[in-house]
Amino acid sequence: MKANEIILEKFQGCLAGVAIGDALGMPVEMMSDQEIIQAIGNHGVQGYLAPIQKKIRGTGNLKPGDTTDDWQLTEVVAKSLLNLGAFDPVHLAKMHVLAMEKTRFGWGKTTAEAVAELRQYFESGGRQGRSPFTVPDVKEGNRGAGNGVAMKVAPLALFAFDSDEKILRNLVRDLGYLTHSDTRSWLSAYAVARIISRVLSQTQDIFDHTVSIFLLKDLLEEIDGLEVERKVPSFTAKLATLYGILGTRGDSEYELFVLKNLIGTGGICVDSVVFSIGVFLRHPIGFENGVLEAVNAGGDTDTNAAMAGAMIGANIGLSGIPKKLIDGCPSAKEAIVLGQKFFELITKE
Repeated sequence: MKANEIILEKFQGCLAGVAIGDALGMPVEMMSDQEIIQAIGNHGVQGYLAPIQKKIRGTGNLKPGDTTDDWQLTEVVAKSLLNLGAFDPVHLAKMHVLAMEKTRFGWGKTTAEAVAELRQYFESGGRQGRSPFTVPDVKEGNRGAGNGVAMKVAPLALFAFDSDEKILRNLVRDLGYLTHSDTRSWLSAYAVARIISRVLSQTQDIFDHTVSIFLLKDLLEEIDGLEVERKVPSFTAKLATLYGILGTRGDSEYELFVLKNLIGTGGICVDSVVFSIGVFLRHPIGFENGVLEAVNAGGDTDTNAAMAGAMIGANIGLSGIPKKLIDGCPSAKEAIVLGQKFFELITKE
């Protein structure tokens, strides 16, 4: 394949990976790995299912292959960038408001509250609420440190894949502070975006197990010192823990056990994003195995699988994703179209 054909494949694979991961994880979101086994059997999730979990309201009408907020808000970011050909916080904020008016199913409390503030700002003509250029108030504990930025960051990586890391980092930071106050949220999202941009740049090859650990090492060196707010747990420290786990390849099942228990799979970015990066590094060229591993590990299953799917899909391209997974997820087909549009945008003279 020619270089441009490879880039197109990677763009489409990246966005399709978000949708497919979201749809595979949707039925068991916030269930533990043991609860998944008890509900389905030792094989766990192996394909698209109707909702099984009972913890999240509003899932009753979802069908196998349907997606949730992970794809909804990824699509919001993608369409804003494509409509303008630029990153515009005001336009992006208005797109979030429109998305919330359609449905806020699955939205985290931090995202929902932040977008409600933005809606109030627009409706009041700027007299109330919060401007898109103002960071949300700092919340107590881990409020504002969720996965809501990392789960929707893939389109920014496509939009700026041939830009230097400082441009990408600033774009991700601005996207993050639109809804999330905690530095860790945008920094973890940047880690995902940076991995995607790195694998997109490999137009003649793909990252495999022999080189993927060096990608993590480079990422650690790049973000060291960026985490200005030294919160506990620190995202950078968690990423360093991942490097220690994967630095010496050992037994695969034990390695996964350590990842689940030492890193974590929950809805806080220092756990979920680092775990998803770990899944990518374990399965850089194995899309189906990777996303299903992210799902069956339990926790924030749809988001974890969406992030892992974006990274693996960007690495291997659309042709590396099994056709059955594309055919069974309507949003994946929409994602492929958006990937084509991003390719046309960045290759337009």
